[in-house]
Amino acid sequence: MKNYLIIVLALLAALTFSMKDVMAEPVFAPDEMNNIFFNNAENWVDVDNTGEISVGDYFYGILHVQNIDGIVSGTIWNEDNVTPGLDTFTGYFLTDVTGVSIHDLQPHITLGTYTGGSDPNGVLSDAEIANGVVLKLWTDTSTKWTDFNDITTDIANSTDTAPWAAFTTDGGYWYTHAPFTPPAGVGNTVGNSFMGLKIVDNFSGLTFAMVNDTNEGEIDVDVHLAGQSELEVGDNHWGFQSNDPVFINPIEPLCGDGILDPGETCDPPGLNAGQPNECRADCTFCGDNILDPVEDCDDGNNVDGDGCSAVCTFEGGGQGCTPGYWKQSHHFDSWTAPYTPNTLFSNVFENAFPGKTLLQVLWQGGGGLKALGRHTVAALLNAASPNADYDFSTNDVINMFNDVYPGSKQDYNSVKNTLENFNEQVCPLN
Repeated sequence: MKNYLIIVLALLAALTFSMKDVMAEPVFAPDEMNNIFFNNAENWVDVDNTGEISVGDYFYGILHVQNIDGIVSGTIWNEDNVTPGLDTFTGYFLTDVTGVSIHDLQPHITLGTYTGGSDPNGVLSDAEIANGVVLKLWTDTSTKWTDFNDITTDIANSTDTAPWAAFTTDGGYWYTHAPFTPPAGVGNTVGNSFMGLKIVDNFSGLTFAMVNDTNEGEIDVDVHLAGQSELEVGDNHWGFQSNDPVFINPIEPLCGDGILDPGETCDPPGLNAGQPNECRADCTFCGDNILDPVEDCDDGNNVDGDGCSAVCTFEGGGQGCTPGYWKQSHHFDSWTAPYTPNTLFSNVFENAFPGKTLLQVLWQGGGGLKALGRHTVAALLNAASPNADYDFSTNDVINMFNDVYPGSKQDYNSVKNTLENFNEQVCPLN
């Protein structure tokens, strides 16, 4: 099977591509064509037992990347460059025969999403099939790929550990020009197959850009992955096999290219011009829940009156005391009922600190959720105090914490920064 694929990728971050680098996942050289050398094995299932490929039949198979060569850079990744252990890049596909016809005087077999219910090999979930997934790729550093064991073992060795990406024919295509009755004889050419797939699930850390499949004469659409192959008869329990290169061309991400890359919350700069959420020169905006150097706060919206203004400046001017104030025993007389040092945190908020009291949460060190916990308790006590003109009510504080938990460290820091600002105003208490 001779294959030709084009994938345009935008890399997540600047990468170095020395052959000496130890990598635990496939690496691509940006801004140049890459050759990907792989093995492939697949089977046709004759559902209606007619001996001919027909609608309702299906194909499934596995693939295994051996190495990736940049045309300029040379070999930049292979399965043997992790010591100790392995570094494999493998895949599994499952497609239905959705159409059989004669096109330009040659057989035309159209492939698409599997419609026979659950994956007969138990690899793709029902949800993935419902989402149109026909091809999924994995990276693995523990199990060697095989095509010589039984089918179940071979598939298991191709689909374990970390998923990399999943693709669909929805909005794309996959078809074959091959006889409806496959020829016999190991190594005999069966026909040619063409694909243009779009990504539906991305776990790779890369951003995929659309590419026009300039090598496809019948269908002209923009897809994420495009290729063609020459099918050959296999020599074991896999009916068809291959061992050929594919080609891929990654490109560097760029702020201003109109593509939302990792690390960007808007693109291009100037989007929403004149509005509080105008896209800045670094492809971020006020209201994206990411605290940028030019912002005092960022609570994920462009609304005034919630402690962080529509233009990401602190709203304040009231009174508040710090976590350091509230945790001192000689200030326990400033605590307002129903809150006491012994009140369990979980009696007021979501159970983020099992078994801990409000006082114990105040004494916690560290950042992230623990820092948010300290300032949340201080904010609660400030809001409850009749002698502090605090900017939030107790319900405001409770809702702010419960709305963000559970969440990411970035979310925790955003709320923590807002509460910290108000907790560090003038403390009017003894």
